[in-house]
Formats: sequence, C-alpha cells, structure tokens
Amino acid sequence: MAYEHLEELGKVVVERCRNIDKESGVFVSFDADLIAEDMKLFEEKLEQGEELPLAGLSFVLADNISTAGIRTTCGSKMLASYQPLFDAEAVSRLKDNGALLAGKTTVDEFGFGVSSVKSGAAKAVSAGAVNFALSVDTVGELRQAASIHGIAAIKPTYGRIPRKGVVGYAASLEVLGIMAKKVTELAVILKYIAGHLPADPTSLIGEVPDYPSLLEEGPAEFKIAVPADWSEARGIDEPTKKIFGTQLKLLDEYGFRIELVPFSYFYHSFLVAQFISAVEAFSDLANYDGVRFGYRDGAKHLQEMFINSRSKGMSNRLKRFLVFGALVSSKKYFNRCYLQAQKMRTLIKEELKTRLKKYDFIFTPTVPFTNAKTHDAYHDSLLNPASYYTAAANLAGLPALTIPIAHSEVHMPGLHFIGSDETGLLQAALRLEKEYL
Repeated sequence: MAYEHLEELGKVVVERCRNIDKESGVFVSFDADLIAEDMKLFEEKLEQGEELPLAGLSFVLADNISTAGIRTTCGSKMLASYQPLFDAEAVSRLKDNGALLAGKTTVDEFGFGVSSVKSGAAKAVSAGAVNFALSVDTVGELRQAASIHGIAAIKPTYGRIPRKGVVGYAASLEVLGIMAKKVTELAVILKYIAGHLPADPTSLIGEVPDYPSLLEEGPAEFKIAVPADWSEARGIDEPTKKIFGTQLKLLDEYGFRIELVPFSYFYHSFLVAQFISAVEAFSDLANYDGVRFGYRDGAKHLQEMFINSRSKGMSNRLKRFLVFGALVSSKKYFNRCYLQAQKMRTLIKEELKTRLKKYDFIFTPTVPFTNAKTHDAYHDSLLNPASYYTAAANLAGLPALTIPIAHSEVHMPGLHFIGSDETGLLQAALRLEKEYL
C-alpha cells in the first residue's frame, strides 16, 4: 500500500498498534500523539532535503531498551516508574535515519527468559503492526520469541551493535538483535544500527558491510554441519524430530549440503549459559536496592528497607534466579560450578569456531518444541531447555539467525543457523526465503 504522506502512514501505524494491543495487550508504552509528531517532523525534514533512508518504516522496542523520556520498566515493579534521560544508541541511529518508534512492548522481567505471553515485540511484528522490532538476546530469547511467532530474527556478533542503553542482566552474553518478517528487512536495519561506538568498550571496531547489497551473492552451495545428536535435545518432542528431519531432506534440493557432525561440548551450552548468566545477574542487578536504583519500600531501618524493596520489587521467579547466582558464585561452589562453566564456555567457543572453518553454518531447530504452550511450561524452570540450541551462539559471541518453516502440519518454531559472520547468514536465509518459504 502506498501513502502520499508520512502523517497518513502514522495514522495507519497507530490503528494497527491499537488493534494488536486491544487483542493481546502487547504495549507498555504507546502514545499516538507522539507518533503523529514524529511523522510530521520526518516529513518536514524530507521537504527540506534531508536524507532519511528509513522513513516509512516503523518499529517497536522490548521494554528493556532505554528511551529518552519514555518509561523503561524492564517488565519489573522495580523499574515501574523509570524514565531514562537518553535513547539507546541503536534507537538514536534508527531515529536519525527516519524510522518511527511506535512504542515499547512487554518483556519478561529484565529480559530473563521468554514466554509467548510476554514476547510483545514479536507479536507486534508478526501481526503486521510494525515493520521490525529490536529486542535483547542473552541465551536465545530473541530468536525463540521470533520462532514462536513465525517471523525471522538475527542475533549479530557480540559487539556488532552497540549495547549502550540496554538494561540487561548478563553483560558478557547479551546483544541487541532484530526481528522482522523478511530477511531483506533484517539486512537493511542491521546496516544502519551496526558499527563502533567509542563510548561502548564492547562494540566492535571496523567497517560495517553493506548487507543489503551483498544479499544476492554467496556460494552456489552451502556446507552445513548438523550436530549428530540433535534429536536427543533435552525436552525435544516427536513432532520436532519428524519435521526437522524432513527439512534436512528438503534443504538438499536448494544448495545446502548437509553433514551430520559429532559435537563434544555443544550440548552443554544451555546449562553453561544458565550458570554464567545467573552469576552475572546476581552482580548486575545488585544495584536495584531502593537506594541507588529502583522501587523503594517503607521500613523502620536501612536493612529492612533493602529487604522489603527487593522482596516486593522483584518477582519470585527472578529472585530464585538471583539466589541461584549467589549460590554458584559462593566460596563453596565457585570452583566446582562457576569456574567449570567458564572453562566449558571456552571449549564450546573453540569447538564452534573449529567447525565453522570447515562448514559455513551449524544448523539446528531453533527450539525443541512445536508449540508455545510447551515453551511456556518450562518458563519458570531455572534450567529451561528452550535455549538448548540457541545459547551456544551467545557463549561464543557468534552471529545466529532463525527463519520460520512454512508448509508444516503443526507449528515448527524455526530453522536456526549459527555462522561466522552476518553476511553469510543473511545470504543463506534469503535463498531459503525465496526458494522454499
């Protein structure tokens, strides 16, 4: 559909967002007047000759990404009234290029885990309310949410997109990622938000490839390694085994040479990621005590105020996770658990990089379940097997991408690729999208 004016498009976006919010309650922050003002401003800039390459595209943010003057609650009572003074760097880059922020969407508390109910960003994209969304991926939450809702998503290399403005819980694992319906949209958005930021010591130094212009390139045949024991994932159901096995046969017809390859450490990744993220969360979230940051409850003395503020400001689920992190990092278990997890992380990273010297990608299902209800059943578990296939990419800092499967008898939550760079992942995904999906 074509629109003569951006203001007209803004009204369409507002209507679509209101409809999906009424149906599913996906928005935490949504301001129709602000959308109208932004669209008017973009239109004035275009009339003055400014270049806004993303003008006409709208997006939402998971509510653990900072936005100036707009509440960023992180899905927690602890930050229910928090309004940042600045935009996350990725958000600033999008706005500077003309993309419209439609609102902030529901997210699991501090981004810990993903449930189909609270993955508001994925719902908004899937419903067509906006063109794309940004969300945080720590052990695979971004890709899991996208696959549950039948859309594509990319988790870039660690540091590819600046982390400034992300309110996370495990800094060594989490990255900003993108969700969209089309691979071309992933490529375009990545082009504009990737790149070094001197103020962010974790951001990568180097030139950002022109991803959209490289999409049509790539080898005639991709070599893909599939973990030989992929079907033995914890919690995997029979429909997933059947459907993914079928995909392996079909992909051979579209220039993907599949080989079953033994992995020694890949299968430990979801457990390792949980140990490391719990310890980091125990440290990172310590500042939310009612004094330095966050909700403050009444009390007779300081110690009681600390206890009451954290007890009432955080959910039981998050508190269990933090207690787990405290236990793992304690003197008694540090060497036995946390140090061993870090050593295993190194082995997983080395194993993936060794495999990717011979193969273009490592290929698995995105999650081991065929429907969102099964996913949600594991939601409160500290050792959630939903990240069985996705956590390895976070541990190794490698890029990964999920695309939906079409023509399935039951919902299959996506095909998952881990690669050595974003360009190759996007090229392979586009080929599948054109030829197969």
